[in-house]
Amino acid sequence: MDNEQQNSERIEAYVMGRMTPEEEKGFLSEVEGDPELARQVELHEMMKDVLGNRDLMEFRQKVKKVVQSEAQAERAGSDPSAPRRLSRWIGVAVVLLLAGLLAWLLFLRTPPPEKLYARYFEAYPVYQVSRSEDNQPQLQKALEYYGAGRYEEARGLFLGILESGLPERELVQFYYGVSCMASGKTGEAEQIFRSLIGEGRGLFDQQSRWYLALALLKQKRIDEAVGILTVLSGEPGKYGTEAGNLLAELD
Repeated sequence: MDNEQQNSERIEAYVMGRMTPEEEKGFLSEVEGDPELARQVELHEMMKDVLGNRDLMEFRQKVKKVVQSEAQAERAGSDPSAPRRLSRWIGVAVVLLLAGLLAWLLFLRTPPPEKLYARYFEAYPVYQVSRSEDNQPQLQKALEYYGAGRYEEARGLFLGILESGLPERELVQFYYGVSCMASGKTGEAEQIFRSLIGEGRGLFDQQSRWYLALALLKQKRIDEAVGILTVLSGEPGKYGTEAGNLLAELD
């Protein structure tokens, strides 16, 4: 057994807690005097923290399997360049497996936009109709559908109200936008929220910027979403806090 393989097995035994106290003491003494060995130990410990014992063992077994398979083939061929080819294969195997591991870790660290959108999107609470709006049955019906989760039907009614020119335009626009998002019409919702923001700091300004950021996230326009969330995260209130939380996950 060569020194490199022996070191590898000793590192594995240490990381997995299979050394006796005396063996561990001697091994740690070696690690202190060998920067390269210390680096390898640190890498193995990091992988164990992320993957756990079982997955780390599976990862190491995959590397060993590739290396052993190539070694057997080289020994059977009696090629004078075998050692160099074997060394190259070992390097390729490790690089490929580490690349796959890195991609998996990055995937875990930053969930895809669709998952973040699903986690953070929730319909805005239903508006309570006041006495002055009692004579607007279409608005009442739209809000009733919205509150019942019948967003596609609510969207149609809100659109009808907007086209008819009835009062409460800002409120209707906002709920129309949220209904669009809840029924999968994200691009349409984006335009509605942009128009609300463009009209100045109205009743639903902060909410509209939050939903606009989510609409952009759903469309995988991450940089645009981050720009809105960054400003929003510096503001007080629920959506400032949510924006900060979402930014942290996008980092």
